Amino acid sequence: MRVRRKKLRGQGGEITVATPQNIDKVKAEIRKKISSGEYTVGQQIAPRKYEKMALNENGEIVRSEFVVEGRKQPLVEIRERTLKSQEKYMRQRCDDDEYQNLTGCKNTDIQTKVETPEVYIVVRSGSSDVEQLTYVDTRLECLEELSIDIKTSGGNDVADKMRFFHGDSPARQLESGQQKGGNFYCSGCGANAQQAYQLDICFSCHYLSLIDRQQLVLAGPPGRKNSLAKAPKPFQKLKKDELIRELNTRGIYEGESKKELEKLLTEELHGVQRVPALLYNNPTATLESINCDNTGCSRVESSVVSDPTTLEKTINITGSTSCSRVAVVTNPGTAMPNSGTMGNDTCVTKLGKGIEFVLGKSAEVLEFDKARQKHKQSPSDKFILDKFIYEKGGCYGGQNF
Repeated sequence: MRVRRKKLRGQGGEITVATPQNIDKVKAEIRKKISSGEYTVGQQIAPRKYEKMALNENGEIVRSEFVVEGRKQPLVEIRERTLKSQEKYMRQRCDDDEYQNLTGCKNTDIQTKVETPEVYIVVRSGSSDVEQLTYVDTRLECLEELSIDIKTSGGNDVADKMRFFHGDSPARQLESGQQKGGNFYCSGCGANAQQAYQLDICFSCHYLSLIDRQQLVLAGPPGRKNSLAKAPKPFQKLKKDELIRELNTRGIYEGESKKELEKLLTEELHGVQRVPALLYNNPTATLESINCDNTGCSRVESSVVSDPTTLEKTINITGSTSCSRVAVVTNPGTAMPNSGTMGNDTCVTKLGKGIEFVLGKSAEVLEFDKARQKHKQSPSDKFILDKFIYEKGGCYGGQNF
């Protein structure tokens, strides 16, 4: 028998809505499930005290303190739980037919199963770098535990590796140490925003790894000194003599005024304003020391924000080669025809020539160049602008070509 909740009827009785559950009953039910272990609320992390002011009944200002903290499920618990639920999808000394017979997952989308995200940390903080960086310590505690292997039911050791970080632009910029917004907003290569329309420059930009960023920040004495002092922005408000020392260390001996020196340093750093977040508390540490030597930061935005860090599991079986637990799927896209089949066609526009120089001649590049020619001939034609330029041109850093 199913118990139905009482319904509230509007005036006239034609419209009814369900009666809201009593909040006290909801809280009591949640507490009961937490006590029984059905719900996991994790551990309290990074408590911070704040002060608030309020008016009492007499109109006087009363100051009081309150504590705000986050919650975390230890990474080792997530590793053990996902291993238990996904162990049947692991290939352990078996071929395709044997694997399907053992798991019974012939029609199962294994890629979806193993990539289902887990909630790791739920935080409460402001948007400033100073507040968000307070959660670095608790993340490092979990990363240090990655060196501890966990075992399958068959007794095989499973080693986890942190592979990459992904999220929206502010999250990636915080993680990589890139400035938020401005002329150098790209957390992947640091290209100037004014160069977003020049594809030859964008495609030839060097990807800055987390190690590259660490070395770039620590290259000069002032940057190293301020980073060791845990300054959120070690290059901010440098004096003129400090700017000269920083630039000279990097082999730059130009600039006279402080404004010119600041501009030269900005162009040299490409928007990098500090070491990556995981190295903030110990800027000179190596990524290997925190088990992140294979970690990178995604250059594109992701719709997944509940699980910003991605693990790859590798199972080591005695007497056999290791195999990856998380499958890697690549999208080959549309194959480029051989340039020999393009005849004597060539790109005409400046933008098309730049793309052809970087990617080579192909049907797609020629098609884009023709669309570009039509747009230049009829710049006010909205159909050409929407249909060809935006769709064929793609985007970089959120800006359409």
